[in-house]
Amino acid sequence: MIFETRCIAIRGAAAATKPSHFEAWSTTVEEAKSLGTPMLLSDIPLHREQAPESLFFAPDSAEALAQRLLEAGQRPRLARDSVAVLQGRQQMRRRDYAAALLALFENVRGVTP
Repeated sequence: MIFETRCIAIRGAAAATKPSHFEAWSTTVEEAKSLGTPMLLSDIPLHREQAPESLFFAPDSAEALAQRLLEAGQRPRLARDSVAVLQGRQQMRRRDYAAALLALFENVRGVTP
């Protein structure tokens, strides 16, 4: 699937689901986060680190996944909440970057050749 089509599909989804027993850093999770799509992720350490605001389910339990799907359907603000969390993080990173850049400029300004 080409990137643009995948983004449209993820953005339009009610939720992105990522069942896994083991995962390296997940591009799917990052794409869903960046598009504000709610996520239902298997409860493994990496998923908790990568997307702590998600709904989690036991990786071996179809019943737990089904329950989370029902919960996601009853939480219409979930996607907007995820977007708000991401926007807050981005704003904090911008402030941190701006402060670091300002400190660098002040340091350079104080150096004489």
